[in-house]
Amino acid sequence: MDKINMEGTLNRYKVLKKYLEIFLPFKYNVKDLDMRNIDIAFLNELDYYLRSEKSCAM
Repeated sequence: MDKINMEGTLNRYKVLKKYLEIFLPFKYNVKDLDMRNIDIAFLNELDYYLRSEKSCAM
């Protein structure tokens, strides 16, 4: 059971990483973002992007 959970977590990490690599240049015209710049507005925009553009329901 633990191995299955770890594989699922790793898969979700890889998918989110891929979507962030698309989202950051699309929205902010950057390849990377300092974690100190992550705020509620960023999270809301990312949430909207994932739900509307990538059909991801969280």
